[in-house]
Amino acid sequence: MHILFSALLFMMMAYDSKAETDSASASADSPVEVNLSELRWEKRVLLIFTDDVSNPDFGRQMQLLESDPEGLEIRKLVRFILPENGASAAYENQPLSSESAAQIRNRYADDRPFTFILIGKDGGEKLRSHETVEIEDLFAIIDRMPMRAREIRQNQR
Repeated sequence: MHILFSALLFMMMAYDSKAETDSASASADSPVEVNLSELRWEKRVLLIFTDDVSNPDFGRQMQLLESDPEGLEIRKLVRFILPENGASAAYENQPLSSESAAQIRNRYADDRPFTFILIGKDGGEKLRSHETVEIEDLFAIIDRMPMRAREIRQNQR
């Protein structure tokens, strides 16, 4: 029940309005257009596909990711949530446009109830799992990547 609640809470957060600085500001409820190629060399991408936001694997994965936001930020990870059951897709807690979601689904989705994909900064698929991925395992995979090793060395200077 807690996993279901967390998953539903996350999806609802994607639609919560953020305070606008002035009336000309874009609404937080406006879907964002994101092309994965725009993120290349800047961010690592997590694609999380689920047949339903009540899927236990999805709920568990969201809990794991939410358990270490600093670790996600340090590793320059962004999240795309792509449910199939009529719930809207999200990019970093913002609604994702249907066009952007369709492009991502067409390229990466499969017919499994839950799919977790890690895309490296180079745009290559580094991990595809149909089970939840422990946060420590995810970080270990990323930390072994050559670009991440370079980032660690640069941060130590």
